[in-house]
Amino acid sequence: HQHDTTNKELLCQTFGKHIEVAKIHHELATAVKQDKTASIAKLRECIKKFAKAAQYYKLAQAYERQVECIHLARLVGLQIQFKQQNQNINILNLSPDEVERFLSEHTIFFESYVLGCAYGKSNLSPYVFRACITRDNMDYFEDYRSIYL
Repeated sequence: HQHDTTNKELLCQTFGKHIEVAKIHHELATAVKQDKTASIAKLRECIKKFAKAAQYYKLAQAYERQVECIHLARLVGLQIQFKQQNQNINILNLSPDEVERFLSEHTIFFESYVLGCAYGKSNLSPYVFRACITRDNMDYFEDYRSIYL
């Protein structure tokens, strides 16, 4: 299977089909991301596939897809971090309700930011408000400010 993928990639590159190569890597990375039992090594490979897809999307001038792959690579990186710290937190393939719950309850802004970007949550201000007002977490606000203000 890996040999077939490599041959297809080389063929697409030869004919300047950057979008096709990007899709190959994007699909391979997505398959790994959907496996909730994926090892850290598999998740690291997933990041590499998302990064490669992002490079090819850039060559194809598909910038929104490029950014999507970058956000997903960062999300997978955060999942690796949680696994390495023995935290029983799964952030891959969340439902909309699970995304909402994570953003509402999580106490570290930069981690919430990574998750929010990957799941298309562009307005994090309600979660900042909740963290600052109801939980008195001013570090969360300071981190938010470092990005947005």
